Amino acid sequence: MTETTADLFGSVLTDIANGPKITGHADLTGALLRRLSEKGLTLDQCADRRVMARSRRTLEARARAAGVAFADYVPMALRKEAKLIQSGDFFMLEGDLVDEVANLCDVVVTTTRQGVRTIGFPIHTIEETRDQLKAAWYVVKLVRQKKAKIRRAKQ
Repeated sequence: MTETTADLFGSVLTDIANGPKITGHADLTGALLRRLSEKGLTLDQCADRRVMARSRRTLEARARAAGVAFADYVPMALRKEAKLIQSGDFFMLEGDLVDEVANLCDVVVTTTRQGVRTIGFPIHTIEETRDQLKAAWYVVKLVRQKKAKIRRAKQ
């Protein structure tokens, strides 16, 4: 832990001490984690014995309970869901996340369908795209097309 991290932790404790009254251990831990996250610390830095002296697993549970996200850990409840729907040889994404995902995956948004912005990913790159989105703490759901059954007319 660097000297700056120790100073940062001290300033967070001072902020909490001078703020509204906190009752209970869970509230204090949640407030600490929230403030440390806002200041830019990662969960690994918080787990350092000189900061919170807790295991990463314990801090993950506390962050989940408090609804706090860090750069290196985002609870499932706070993750954004990217639903990619197969359309021919592409998986399409539409909606609010289009611009975020396009920036993350370095894709240009060019398609508009009925006034809705969409982006498409070729099927052969979908595993790489899914890995990129998961690394950025997205929940990725792939909706694949079902193969159409061809019925033959009886002769």
